[in-house]
Amino acid sequence: MKKITYILILSLIISSCERFLDVKPVGSLIPTDIEQFDNLLYNSKTYDFLFSDNNRGSLLLSLSDEVTISDKVVLASYKGVSNDRFTPYIFAKPYLNPFKTDDYFLEAAYKATLYFNTVIDGIKDLGGEESTKGKQLIAQARAGRAWTYLMAGITYGPMFKKGGDNSSKTISYRTASSATKETPKLSTVDELFNLAKGDLEYAVVNCPSEVIKAVRVNKTTANAIMAQMYMFKADYENMFTYAKTAWDLLVSARGEDNALYNYNNFFLKPGVKIPKVGEDHELYDALNDPSGDILNNPDNKEILFYRYCPLDGLASKASDEYIALFNADTDIEGDRDSYADLRKKFFMLKVNTQATEGACIRDVRFGNNLGDYTKMCGTQGISTPELLLMLAEAAARTNRTAVALSALNLLRSKRYTPAAISANSARINALTGDNLIHEILKERQKELPWKSAKRFWDLKRYNANDPGKPWTKTQITRTVLGTQYTGVIGSDDYQLEIVNKFITFNPHWGLEVYNGAWPSIVL
Repeated sequence: MKKITYILILSLIISSCERFLDVKPVGSLIPTDIEQFDNLLYNSKTYDFLFSDNNRGSLLLSLSDEVTISDKVVLASYKGVSNDRFTPYIFAKPYLNPFKTDDYFLEAAYKATLYFNTVIDGIKDLGGEESTKGKQLIAQARAGRAWTYLMAGITYGPMFKKGGDNSSKTISYRTASSATKETPKLSTVDELFNLAKGDLEYAVVNCPSEVIKAVRVNKTTANAIMAQMYMFKADYENMFTYAKTAWDLLVSARGEDNALYNYNNFFLKPGVKIPKVGEDHELYDALNDPSGDILNNPDNKEILFYRYCPLDGLASKASDEYIALFNADTDIEGDRDSYADLRKKFFMLKVNTQATEGACIRDVRFGNNLGDYTKMCGTQGISTPELLLMLAEAAARTNRTAVALSALNLLRSKRYTPAAISANSARINALTGDNLIHEILKERQKELPWKSAKRFWDLKRYNANDPGKPWTKTQITRTVLGTQYTGVIGSDDYQLEIVNKFITFNPHWGLEVYNGAWPSIVL
């Protein structure tokens, strides 16, 4: 059975189009040495289509507070139509069609981890787990597996609650590649994090120092993923330790100036104007990037751990609340050169327009923040500015104010004009406690890709572990066609459900199939 598994997986690689594959698979279909497992970790299934449907949209964006849908679009596209990108927007459970295959569950967890598990088992079967190369490949596979299951686990289950009850069931943490082995029972949230921790403890020791492409995990990335795991556990001492280790490794390898883009060095091509209503325009075509690689993922130097970001796919626009994050009192509306936040200048184009796409009339707000350079860019993995902000957040939460301010000011120096830095220096450097944490989290929200699951995950972690804080929300309310719909963030309104097909295949999970109507609410 193992040989059959290897043949199937290697055949998939050879027959697929590998955009980022530098070295084509060679050798026999049945691996005879550990080098032949190397290319399995470059397969697109390990980094593509994660938390996206088969058309590259994502319903998780609908659960964010960063998007809004106009009534015009609702009437044109969603009224009376079954659509799993819209059901979560009005919090109409079940969000996924229970009678079809769930691409999120299949692609986001089990197809990706099949490759990781095959590498781990295959190297062990060949007796190569104690060799240097074998340890490195196993470490990269275990890191990829840990990240994949963690993100799937906090999507399908509740967020880890520090000091609280973490016995609720989430996904199954499968570690076997053989199809003949039964899928394990569903893990509790506590078990999920402990299993991921074991994988990551191996990875931070054994991952290589360098990788060719950011779809693979190096030692810096392994430490960054470990920091992210502790962030979700609200264990800020360990989050700080691993974030600082990751940042120090990054700076040691690259230098600080080569870890982040300085937007003060960017400029718009001559003649670029803000379009008028009714005009169509793509801002990234107007950006002149001296480095030449900001549009080339995952070669973009700020991509530390590349995992595909979905398209919006919802006919949505950026919410007013989200856009307001980038506004400054000194901005002169329409004068792009006056924008203090250079992310707003270069990556956000505030314009309302209508574009007809088939029968769907869309209200479009071109509002792309850093991470959305080409609609498909950014990462659901980890970027270097996100790592820096994890370091800042962990430092602020553990009363290392000087370290937190240093990290925050470094990021700000690359994102704001010198005049804005000077004008706000006294205010920023006087921040302490919750005020400092809040400032860091606002920068985090601006840095993370708009079209990703990251805001969804952050809403859940703040709700679970930061009750009553100014950055924490307990619910989100939307008005659609005159009716209000409210989602409670700490409830199963913010969890995906496992569809009938996977429940039927795994009766030992103890879940019941859904027999009701879908969608459960039709406008």
